[in-house]
Amino acid sequence: MQLHISIVLLAAIVLTGCAPSVSVRPPTASEIDLVKSRQLAVVLLQLKLRIDGKPVSASSSGDSNNYFRTYLAKLDGLEAPKQIRAASPSERAAGEGWHYLLLPPGVYYLLVLPPGVEQNPPAVAYHAPSARFGRLTKYEFQPGRGGFWAPELMAFVLPGAAPGDFRALQGFWFQVPDDKPVVYLGSLSTECRNGRGLGGLIDSCEDLEFASDPESANRAVASFLPGLAQHALPLVPYGEARGGTRLRELGAIDVVARAPAEISAAFTGAELASWGVIPGAGRAISVFNLLAIGVESASRISAETRAHERAEEARPCIDRLANTVGAIDYPAQFVSALGRAAGERGVTLDIGSRPQGAGAGQARSAPYSMTLSVPVLRLREVGQSQQLALEIALELRLEATDSGIVSYYGILSYAPGLPIQNPLAPRSTLYERFVMPHAEPRPYSEWCGAEGAALLAQEISTALTRIAVQLARDLE
Repeated sequence: MQLHISIVLLAAIVLTGCAPSVSVRPPTASEIDLVKSRQLAVVLLQLKLRIDGKPVSASSSGDSNNYFRTYLAKLDGLEAPKQIRAASPSERAAGEGWHYLLLPPGVYYLLVLPPGVEQNPPAVAYHAPSARFGRLTKYEFQPGRGGFWAPELMAFVLPGAAPGDFRALQGFWFQVPDDKPVVYLGSLSTECRNGRGLGGLIDSCEDLEFASDPESANRAVASFLPGLAQHALPLVPYGEARGGTRLRELGAIDVVARAPAEISAAFTGAELASWGVIPGAGRAISVFNLLAIGVESASRISAETRAHERAEEARPCIDRLANTVGAIDYPAQFVSALGRAAGERGVTLDIGSRPQGAGAGQARSAPYSMTLSVPVLRLREVGQSQQLALEIALELRLEATDSGIVSYYGILSYAPGLPIQNPLAPRSTLYERFVMPHAEPRPYSEWCGAEGAALLAQEISTALTRIAVQLARDLE
């Protein structure tokens, strides 16, 4: 009887949705017209799953826990990752794992979670300190595996040290060019096992395996998009460059800031967990934003009255620091830091900073162009009250000048340790990559003392250097 009760409790929050994981339908005539006019592209991906040696079709009704869960975010819009439900052109294509999406041109982040998210104990969970979903490779009859269920994620959250069997899942990035009507990303596959003693639960899954088969993609496209050619632009592991892109082989690179407005300075106040702290998982965190992204209303930022009062008290200090921010030439500093990082690897880069606002005619004819923007620049409360640390992120895009094909895309951040926050938000931590070591928290009095501006300038210089070192490593 006790065992029976335990099983009921463990299975109580297993979600047993019965809808198919894909909708089976070919693109409509109006959608094909949008593809032909280059407003959208058909993005083709194959997902193949076997559980206990048996293939699982995305078109069959069954437990949603027993299929992939997929998130997508437009990186060049810093969008929130959203769970997607792709389509398949036919039952046969769905049985073979073919999925398609209709997407506008851009650069995207893709995260595919294997089965086992929606069960207790979980086979896949979210580890908040590292901001990563991961597989739990050792099946344990332990409710929650030391975490808690978060309805916002429809997943378990691990708030402390990751279990020894936690394996972070790799995200991917891909590009949808504006001149390719059909883009083939490749194939992802895995093999899973059912849980022992609890029917219907996933024990664990193997690592996702990637493969590319353009000929098979050609046959699939010919069956539902006759007359449109597919172009293979395979998924790239997030944090890596497209194959064939190496630091020592790049040649000349122009570095240009995306828009002056994105690195202008202004004080917007203390935002209380503007990125979305998971309710019940931690306290609200005050953030002093140094970027001009719009003043938040008092009603939105003062969930705690005292936090708003602290923001008002800090305004003169943050205004002084904002002046320091506005005087920094981020592209020039980053170019210098990247040149040093490459030199430490025995590579001499031909890299230069193009003046902001320079037109194409003013730029030299470099084989590569690197676009740089600063989407995050703020002081964040860390640990005890009155301790603040710098948080800065660089959005970096490297592309071939002649073709416009993106060779590398990443959002690299220098920051203190993360609070427990919702990753399904704009500027998501799922696609931020945090350089080490973390930014050091300092007392509020140091930031706002006589040497505060010099301290901020030095911290920004340190951040740009560490981000440059990581980029050089990514391109090796």
